[in-house]
Amino acid sequence: MREIFSAHADALELYLQGHGYVLDYQTPGHIDAAIDVFNRAIALDPRYALAYAGLGTASWLKYDASHDTIWVQQARTACAQAVSVDPNLSASHVCLGTVALGTGDADEAIRAFTRALALEPMNDEATLWL
Repeated sequence: MREIFSAHADALELYLQGHGYVLDYQTPGHIDAAIDVFNRAIALDPRYALAYAGLGTASWLKYDASHDTIWVQQARTACAQAVSVDPNLSASHVCLGTVALGTGDADEAIRAFTRALALEPMNDEATLWL
């Protein structure tokens, strides 16, 4: 699973921390903590697509919790950056699909989730949302 690795070991550790926070996003403070550690991972390794996808997901969760629309654009930007850095990373396309679905763009969501599944046929998130 090459996509989890970073050129910088500390960035990987930060990504894993952020992913843990995202998994437990309902605990107060975890969404903000995830955003923080994903940003720190990206600062260490600006080519770490998985950290951008994590940041996009955490930003979307922040929007969902706060309804502050600034987080929608931040989520979209982070997801797009993930795709730009690594267009073959299924998590990047799941990130884009999640934002598209949440903003009512069903056609874009279908395209993104379908692309994620083409890259990783066993991707549970893409399958679930599609």
